[in-house]
Amino acid sequence: MKLLAAPLLICLAVQLVAFPGPAFADTPPSTTAPTTSDARLVPVIRDGVFVGLKVYAIRAGGRFDQPTAKFHAGDTIEQIDGVAVTTDAGTRALHDKVVEGRGDATITIKRAGKPVTLHSKAR
Repeated sequence: MKLLAAPLLICLAVQLVAFPGPAFADTPPSTTAPTTSDARLVPVIRDGVFVGLKVYAIRAGGRFDQPTAKFHAGDTIEQIDGVAVTTDAGTRALHDKVVEGRGDATITIKRAGKPVTLHSKAR
């Protein structure tokens, strides 16, 4: 999906905002970046293309800090149950299964450039 300068990505209750260019892709979020109650998720944009969601500011004991789905600051979420988070279905799955805990999910992330699989459990 090519990202233009004007449109916003609206990702349900995760409330993500697409930044206007790739300069923001790998930088930590500012204090004005939107958050969930458990972590801050920032769009990763490479060469003008939305490729995933980078995780920052993880709250201890929250949905992003489960024993089987322990995210680290800087992880990039790429897929939920095999569906890219860059799609509407992937964003909905992230919200419903990981943020809200409505079902188990297999999450594919990149950690330090290497693929890692996490397993999020329903509440």
